[in-house]
Amino acid sequence: MIESRTKSVESFAEKISRPGKSYKNPLKELSDLSGIRIIVYYNDEVEKVAKIIEEEFKIIELENSHQAENYSADKFGYLSLHNIIKLKDERLSLPEWKSYKEFISEIQIRTVLQHSWAAVSHALQYKNESDIPKHLRRKLFRLAGLFELADEEFMSVRNKTEMAHINAAKALAHGDDTLPIDKITLSEFLLKWEKLDNIVKLMKKIGYSVEPIEDNIDYFAYDYLGSIVYHCERIGIKNFGELKKSLDFNPESYLKAIKQENMEWQVSEGFALLLLLIGSNIDKFSVEDLVAKGWSETTANRVIKRAQSNAKKS
Repeated sequence: MIESRTKSVESFAEKISRPGKSYKNPLKELSDLSGIRIIVYYNDEVEKVAKIIEEEFKIIELENSHQAENYSADKFGYLSLHNIIKLKDERLSLPEWKSYKEFISEIQIRTVLQHSWAAVSHALQYKNESDIPKHLRRKLFRLAGLFELADEEFMSVRNKTEMAHINAAKALAHGDDTLPIDKITLSEFLLKWEKLDNIVKLMKKIGYSVEPIEDNIDYFAYDYLGSIVYHCERIGIKNFGELKKSLDFNPESYLKAIKQENMEWQVSEGFALLLLLIGSNIDKFSVEDLVAKGWSETTANRVIKRAQSNAKKS
């Protein structure tokens, strides 16, 4: 997320008239006439963004005193990385940037949790430790420590999730059908399932529009993998050996039966797998089961009734 703001005329006037402040040319001397705040998910992304900024801009000043490693062991508080920047000569050689030659700006980089802490602190009007009443300081330090710990733990969860994808991919590539079914292992299974191409071709031939899976770990936000995991647990399918055995049937007549006539049904590859699971275990599915997982009652009724009718004919 990126936030930006330009200092208002009122704020500018107030700042240059503060007691003890003296500016010869405040338009050039003030570093925060314009500011951008870049908010990332994880702590290690702060450094990655900082490197990009260093490559793209001339760093006038780097303010890193608000980094965790610069606090003493018994202190917690505001965390953020601040850069004061100017445009590089290469960019200033372009006509559209020349008028900004003398301007400097501030870029802050922080995580979502660091941003949350800063926002709450701002709401409490505690800009400095000395602003905090003594009887509240320990409580706020403890809370700041929890935010810092949560930042580290979220990064740890992300790293372990990525490693779980790698391990699942390796296990499935080596034919380990005993792997338990969860959202991570199922996403890797779909990427590697050798029958998927033929299923997709068949569905397109029947008249379905099938959205392909992207080869990355974020694709399943659009998919139904969580529902598949839920139904596998519900009907007693524990691993990929059992899942593949369950899906070992010719789905053509079933897929034709459940499709609405004269209408293109747009589905993802994950949803296609869910349809196959329903078709191969129709005696264990009901309209209520599907509606409980977000299906419309109309679609659930059509799929269940036509699948049951098709199963009786078979």
